Amino acid sequence: MPGAVGGRANHATSFARALPRVLVVDDDAAIRRMLGLLLGHLGCRVIEAANGAAALQSIASASPLALAIVDLRLSNTSGVAVIRELRLRLGNAAPPFVVFSGSLPAAPPEGVVAMIQKPATTER
Repeated sequence: MPGAVGGRANHATSFARALPRVLVVDDDAAIRRMLGLLLGHLGCRVIEAANGAAALQSIASASPLALAIVDLRLSNTSGVAVIRELRLRLGNAAPPFVVFSGSLPAAPPEGVVAMIQKPATTER
């Protein structure tokens, strides 16, 4: 039995698969690390991607994404292009997207459910 240890299911492996996967796409390593820590504490498995190509490679896994957080200003491409390509490749399995960026568009790109401007604070 795959994932079995000593004839019993490996609960750690099955639990890890059950955690919601969140993709964080940002070219700033400190932002990826901060979001990764926060989301990890909330019980998410975080997949970090420093650029669009890494984000597209990350979807090769069979388990679906619960959410994708994308910076609009990436060093090698635009976040809007990354969102568009992920939606195209994933089709109905595409997750909701959150934009987390220093400058926000007047209207959210298609598939984006929330936009948060950097730097983020707890004040309104």
